[in-house]
Amino acid sequence: MKFQLIFLTFLCLVIGATKTHAQVTQYDSVAVDSIYLYPNVDDPTFMLGKPDGNSAHFHGGGELAAARFIINGRPVVMKKGQPLHIYWRIDPSQNSSTDSNKAFIILQRLTDDFVPHGSVQFVVTEPRPFGGEQMATIVVPDTGYNAIAISVAVDSGANSFYVDAIVLVQSGSAGVTSSNSSVASLSSYPNPYIHSMPLTLRFNSEREGRGELLITDILGRETVRVPLGTVSIGEREESVVLDKPGVFIGRLLVNDEPVGVPLKIVSE
Repeated sequence: MKFQLIFLTFLCLVIGATKTHAQVTQYDSVAVDSIYLYPNVDDPTFMLGKPDGNSAHFHGGGELAAARFIINGRPVVMKKGQPLHIYWRIDPSQNSSTDSNKAFIILQRLTDDFVPHGSVQFVVTEPRPFGGEQMATIVVPDTGYNAIAISVAVDSGANSFYVDAIVLVQSGSAGVTSSNSSVASLSSYPNPYIHSMPLTLRFNSEREGRGELLITDILGRETVRVPLGTVSIGEREESVVLDKPGVFIGRLLVNDEPVGVPLKIVSE
């Protein structure tokens, strides 16, 4: 069974204070199990987890902004020289003989705020015959990439692409420090929402200090910055107006430092 899609529309960590302990997971391969932004893609969750013969279908203009390998809640960093396998299976009844199946596979270096800091691009073509599971391999050219973007190669005449799974063959260990010490949450409603209407952002800060709500576009460019004055520990709501449609990232800042995890906001 595929892993459950990880949504960024509401991310909340537990509040409390007890002992902290470390958990370590050993792995020798890892499959994509987190995807973010997937317009013009049918059955996007089919690309999660190990290959099982079920493929997500990217139509012309279909894009995936960020796919990640997650171990213990943290993205895995790809290492130089490791093989990256892209699996697909094309149902002949769903693909015309005139379709061209080709996409750009882009390895990315992303911050926790989804701001890109370098990328490298490959082209993968899915040849005939259809019906069976197929695979292409990319060798990671350098250490440090932690996400993958996919875009149908429309400028090369392509109009389709299929993905069953993306598997990184790389051994390693991943630790996570778990604690119920206080942390922050950020949510919004409604989400998605109509851009001509106010959007309500609700947050619960773990810190006291000078607060701001920062909203950027998917490329990290500032769109709205809302001063909050002095924020205290506890829950609070603020209204924000985004006067254009699109996909945005919201962050809570306290004393100019990000608090909690980013929030995906969809404006229609």
